This record gives sequence, C-alpha cells and structure tokens, in this order.
Amino acid sequence: MTKFYKQTLAINLSFFLFLQTTPAQTTFTKKDKSYGGSCSDNATSIKKVKNGNYFVAGQTISNDGQVTGFHGGLGFLSDFWIIKTNSTGKLLWQKTLGGVKEDVPFDIALSADGGYVIAGEPGSIDGDVTNNHSQTDFWIVKLNTAGSLVWQHTYGGIREDAPHSIIASADGGFLVAGKYTQSDGTTDMWVIKINSDGTMLWQKFYGNIFSDEAYSIAPTTDGGFITAGTTMGIDGDLNEYNGLTDYMVVKADVNGNVQWQKAIMSL
Repeated sequence: MTKFYKQTLAINLSFFLFLQTTPAQTTFTKKDKSYGGSCSDNATSIKKVKNGNYFVAGQTISNDGQVTGFHGGLGFLSDFWIIKTNSTGKLLWQKTLGGVKEDVPFDIALSADGGYVIAGEPGSIDGDVTNNHSQTDFWIVKLNTAGSLVWQHTYGGIREDAPHSIIASADGGFLVAGKYTQSDGTTDMWVIKINSDGTMLWQKFYGNIFSDEAYSIAPTTDGGFITAGTTMGIDGDLNEYNGLTDYMVVKADVNGNVQWQKAIMSL
C-alpha cells in the first residue's frame, strides 16, 4: 500500500500552467496551493481538463478542513480524495470515495463524455466499494464533471491485485495495467480492457513463472498499446533476462495479443 509522505495535498499550479503555455505567453509567478485537513493527505495523479481546470486524485485520512465525507477508517486507513480546481487553484469541488479500510488511487483517465475515471486499489468491502474479491482488487471509479459517482467496478482474484496505470482507448473504453497475484504468491503483468460502462471485455497476463508487474501503459498509433514494468525471470512470454530485476516492455495489438516484448537492463 502507498505510504503518506506529505502533510497536505500540494500542487504547484503555476508550474503546470507554465508547461501548458508558449514562452511568449508565460509570466512565471510561483504560487503554491495546498489542500486538505489536519491529518495526512497525499496527491498521486493530476490531469488538466477543460477550461484550464485541474482534476487531482489522492488519498486522505482527514475529516476536516476541506475534506468532508471521510469514511472513518482507523489509524492510517485512507479514502480516495478527489478534487477539482480552476486554473488559479480555487477549489471547485471535492469528493471522498471508499470504505473503512485503506483505499488508494493511482492514476486518472479522462472519458469521452467529459467525466473522470480513477484507477486504484481498494482494501475496503463496504462504503462505495462493492464486490471486492478478497485482499485488494483493481477498483475503477467513474465520476461525472460535477464529481457525482456514475459507476464503480472491482476486478481481481483472491489475492492482492493493484492497478497502476489507466488510459482511455479510441473506442471510448479504457485499458488498465497493473499486477495480478497468483495463488502461489508470484505476480503477472495484468492488463484489462473495459468499455465505457466498466464492463470487462478482455484480460491478458504477461510474464513468466516468477514475478512481473506493469506500472505504465500508453496507446500506440496502430491502435494497440505498450506497457512497461518489471520482471524477475525468464520463460513464459519473456525470452531474455539480464539478472535480478529488469525493465519489461510489452507491445500488444488492439486485442492484447503480444507483438513483441523485451527485457531491458541498465549497463
């Protein structure tokens, strides 16, 4: 699970705006904005959306200040905390999602209808979380532009599964990459394809008999995708391995079928 390293959820908005404008348009003035309550709040992902606004996902154990609706986990058991700000950092709305155990968001994708889709790891089996299969799952949550919950789905097995990256696909659905834990405790890269309503269309496992995990996924120009992570062995989908842990990169077609894969080590 993700640990807390910050006391407030802080974003240097002027830095992000600086990246979005041309040199001729930019006047760089440092203005930090912090958001949260009296306990720990930690941002994990940010996206720029329409009208120069920002959508931020993170986790909170606060139930005061700007945070309302915390689900009441004991100790350091967090909720998703989702905020939307305007281009100058004014808080437009906030929403907590989760249950009484630890729920951790990792990544955000923008949906074709203007909404927001968050991928995270639920420890809860109550509150906003339904059908958690055991320890942790992929938990995918869809919000509309006002922050209202549209749908949520869990995907996974009986052990710890975690999504690390989500992207929108050209057909209005989403691809999610992370790890799936087998019954023997080893992990595979796990990529799932869901439609715009969150229904799973297919799933693919990549890796070998040891442990592999996907941390990032990106679209490719041929309609497929590429995913990157780590590997600890050779066999299965992997035909080269350089020792201890390597980068593992998998290129797949639109249906998730492997076109090539590489293990890459540092020199």
